[in-house]
Amino acid sequence: MPTSLRDHLPFNDFAPLTTDVTDAAIRRLFEEQLPLSHQLIGKAQPVPNSKKAGFSPVYRNSNTPHAIYNTINSGIHTFYDMWNNSVKLWPNKRCLGQRVFNDGTKQFSNDFTWKTFSEINAIKTDVGSGFRHVIENNPYRMPKHDTLSQYVISIYSGNRPEWVITDIACTSYDLGTTCLYDVLGKDSSMYILNLTESPVVACAADKVEQIIQTKRDNPEALELLITIICFDSLKVLPPRLLEEAKKQKITLYDFDQIIEIGKRNRIPEIPPTPDSIFTISFTLGTTGKHPKGVSLIHSNFVALISFCLSHIQRPPNSTNYCFLPLAHLFERITTTFCLAGGVPVGFPSRHELEYDVGLYKRGVRDPLYDLIADLKVLKPTFLTSVPRMFSKIEGHIKNYIASMPEARKAKFESAISRRIQLQAQYDGATGEDPETQQYIDEIRSLVGFDNMHTCMTGGAPIAGESIINLKAALGTGFAQVYGSTEVTSTPCAANPYEKEPGTSGPIGMFGELKLRDIPEMAYRTENVDAKGYISGEVMLRGPLVFSGYYKNEEETRKSIDDEGWFLTGDVGKLNVNTGRIYIVDRVKNVFKLAQGEYIAPDRLEGNFIGSNPEIAQLYIHGDSLQTYLVAIVGLNPEAIPKWLEDNYQIKTTSEEEILKIFERRDVRAKLCKLFNDRVVEQYGIQGFEKIYNIHCEFNPLTVERQVITPTFKMKRPMCAQFFKSDTDRMYQEGKILDAKAKL
Repeated sequence: MPTSLRDHLPFNDFAPLTTDVTDAAIRRLFEEQLPLSHQLIGKAQPVPNSKKAGFSPVYRNSNTPHAIYNTINSGIHTFYDMWNNSVKLWPNKRCLGQRVFNDGTKQFSNDFTWKTFSEINAIKTDVGSGFRHVIENNPYRMPKHDTLSQYVISIYSGNRPEWVITDIACTSYDLGTTCLYDVLGKDSSMYILNLTESPVVACAADKVEQIIQTKRDNPEALELLITIICFDSLKVLPPRLLEEAKKQKITLYDFDQIIEIGKRNRIPEIPPTPDSIFTISFTLGTTGKHPKGVSLIHSNFVALISFCLSHIQRPPNSTNYCFLPLAHLFERITTTFCLAGGVPVGFPSRHELEYDVGLYKRGVRDPLYDLIADLKVLKPTFLTSVPRMFSKIEGHIKNYIASMPEARKAKFESAISRRIQLQAQYDGATGEDPETQQYIDEIRSLVGFDNMHTCMTGGAPIAGESIINLKAALGTGFAQVYGSTEVTSTPCAANPYEKEPGTSGPIGMFGELKLRDIPEMAYRTENVDAKGYISGEVMLRGPLVFSGYYKNEEETRKSIDDEGWFLTGDVGKLNVNTGRIYIVDRVKNVFKLAQGEYIAPDRLEGNFIGSNPEIAQLYIHGDSLQTYLVAIVGLNPEAIPKWLEDNYQIKTTSEEEILKIFERRDVRAKLCKLFNDRVVEQYGIQGFEKIYNIHCEFNPLTVERQVITPTFKMKRPMCAQFFKSDTDRMYQEGKILDAKAKL
């Protein structure tokens, strides 16, 4: 692997986008000049003479084909610089907020309580000083601590202001961070803590006992873990945990205590360098092996935030809702971008309550349930989520409209069709139309999108038709982004009002892209299809590419070639006329049926969920020895009772009774046919992409079953293993799609 990616740039070195570092120039840059117009940055073009055998030409953004940028301004090189710039520009602007829970009424407030950028900055200094003090003046400190080149703080919590304050404090005191995940279990937590030699875990109250037990069970491996900082008051913990922490040589503080320690023991800030570790993001993995730690340095984050500031609009009075887990890089990047751009960030309500928002009124909480409850209060401008969640929103909207009287339903359907027509006229067409606005406003209010300006989705492909429907029904921009943890999340982003949605846009000004042939899948980059696309594995290079897997040189060499190109493992289609990339699926996810047809399941699942409100979850399975697909269907508990009543005159909301009914072959066959008919009509899928047998459950895909990640990504090998008895039974039963349903 090269020591520097700069050695391989064909034109010139990484460069800052702007060089005037005066306060006035930077204020103009952030408040007037950015983002750039999509007319300038909306395409990519090939670099002359860059084509090599087995690869496509190298593509760069058409606005800057002879340069790759690494920062928004020559005076900003670390997130520490970014944060200080925000405090200078917007000291009195809202920064972080949340709804307050009333212990007496057992309800949340109907508004968000906020702290300003200057208030958060003061707390950050106290927290950073407190962290440093309790590490360096710890009664359990060991000589080994002195040998660490940089302390790594582990964060173990759901999204909350303390999470982000900890992150900012660490960047201000040259402390790296990493995250622990519930889904990974104790073994992986131990592995991460041991590998990073983390001296501190900052966590929610419900994680404290688990961390203490993990050290108790692994005293030698975790001997450097000497402090737990609880985001909640220690008063909520059982007194025995304080004694148990001492037995395991752990000092235990709550967040308020750390702030007070920092106030009394103020330490000058320790600015990081561009090469300092910002975070080590551990990929969740799907095979049961230890996760890999993606080491991202400050220069990676600065390049990515600069990309976001250059490409994403920030309307006045914008607000972001921090929904996806911050432990996942996609949400963390969105949050840091918002903080760098002066956009307030609201956090989810954390208390375990049921909300009556007209969705899933049952015992098992669906993530959509809590999402809409908070959105209706915050009414944010930005929302970042994954395709599966947006597919659920799409299904909910369709179910809402389908339940209307015919005359009213026709008006809504007509309004959405009109918006689709208007938005398809040209790139950037918002489709504003006074005659249909009242219907769009009602749908927006239904899901808390009253002020929504832009939604962003990534992590898996989403069908272009779903974007078209959501964009029109909700009257909002909808940008699909592309990237991975190894390239600091998202080097590509589509125009939120793309004429023909479905792409992830062109490569931005902060990297370059090419495709690699995949001969075994018949993808060759010299073959241009009728629509102007070439296909292959996506490869990326530039200042966004990670520095390597943490303490894992072998895996790093497998992922980055001798010229500094990161092999993403994603199958992509690139339009040779626009340079926009269209992600098909993961190379490892694409599978082949017995007759030789390739299936891209992620996109297909999105098609089925988006067009069928009766589906809340879906896992499509294909056996290489079989010629057809089967599926695990998570039924929507609101929509399916109505379907049973309409088709079989059965009135019940009992999940047990419903599942008993779906043991009948004729009932499953009728529903399966409906699913396929809708998808064929809306998306035009081919015969081998149809689902020929289904197994029905309620909420089959859960983190607890270890078949999805906390960000709702499918863990396909684990799904195949978990549902093996069900898929085997469906193949043994055979195709039911063509079975005649009995009324």
